[in-house]
Amino acid sequence: MPLPAEIQEALGELVGAAREGLLALSVGLGLRIVHELMEAEVTEVVGPKGKHNAERTAKRHGHERGSMTLGGRRVEVSRPLIRSADDERELPVESYEYFADRDPLTRAVMDRMLAGVSTRLPPCA
Repeated sequence: MPLPAEIQEALGELVGAAREGLLALSVGLGLRIVHELMEAEVTEVVGPKGKHNAERTAKRHGHERGSMTLGGRRVEVSRPLIRSADDERELPVESYEYFADRDPLTRAVMDRMLAGVSTRLPPCA
């Protein structure tokens, strides 16, 4: 026996809310992980925070606003900055650059098209 329309509608709304909540949770966790990866990279390049090293080749230089794609959405992040110890140039934070790539999915599709691989989905069985 089918469920009444009101119950089906309520269940549909519940599923939609669960999806949105799961996506928000995933994006939140993703942001936390990316932040930890960036800070670990800075520590690897610069050394531990608060520990002076006369032989260092780079130094922390604060943070600036940036953005990256997570969960199919552009989200704002606070990205760390690294400068050479002589203050001549900014050094890249490779983990930020990797995750800030504007459209990795589009690039992957373009690479496949250029390689002659079909981008069409197979028919459903």
